[in-house]
Amino acid sequence: MNLSHAPRRRRHLLDADEPLIHPMDPVTLATRLTAFCADTGVDPATVALPHSGATPVPLTAGSPRGVPGLRPSAAWHPLFWLPDSLTSRVAVVRDGQVHVETDDEWGVRVLLVMALAGLHDADGWADVLDLAAGLDVDAPDDLARVTRWLDGDDDPDLDTVDLGSLIPTVDIDTLVGDVADTLAAIRPAERWITAESLVELIDSAAGMDPHDACRQVLALAAVGFSGDEDHRGEAQVWTILATATDDDLPDPDRLLRNLRSNLADIGNRYAPAT
Repeated sequence: MNLSHAPRRRRHLLDADEPLIHPMDPVTLATRLTAFCADTGVDPATVALPHSGATPVPLTAGSPRGVPGLRPSAAWHPLFWLPDSLTSRVAVVRDGQVHVETDDEWGVRVLLVMALAGLHDADGWADVLDLAAGLDVDAPDDLARVTRWLDGDDDPDLDTVDLGSLIPTVDIDTLVGDVADTLAAIRPAERWITAESLVELIDSAAGMDPHDACRQVLALAAVGFSGDEDHRGEAQVWTILATATDDDLPDPDRLLRNLRSNLADIGNRYAPAT
């Protein structure tokens, strides 16, 4: 397989010219997770949601046949054809300690490799089915062929798809280190964007039932700050997230005020210099 014949490109979720890796706000992350699962048929529990990734990344995607619920019409997506080098977490030694990639780090590594391999660019995602066999899931006969293959039929083209030949040779320790450095560099911007978006959400929730508004903000705050271990000691947001449950919302308005105050502090702390 190679990209010499310029495969069909498909846009999915990302805006035109949007890079695969950049700080994301939790509202957009949650919206794209919902859209990704609706479009592809996969269970949200089987998808990683990297904070700095512009798209969710399926966790069980060595082959579309290994993805429960996958719609045949979504089998074109490169993220469902990950080579072995991208399907498992990597353990590296960092500061004298063995560190296994988090979902966030792994997801960003996958997206970085997708970009390096030319499987995503400014024009969108490379269509793997077109690349491998000239198939178009928008054509009924081709979609039927893909469906039969997903159901277990042999197919001389689809049986041999291997994106590994397109992946550039990169030292894995170096790549994992580059991902860690990239995430560390953009983490302040990510915290600022997360805090600002949640403050805006709280301010726009004035007409909502306060219990519903509180649950929504808490859920999105958990999405935006999950995995951000360094941030736990800097604000009371994590204390609120760790202790607030449906049974602990006798005064949701007060909880929202406390959250807004803490989130505003975070936003001010990490706001870009002007």
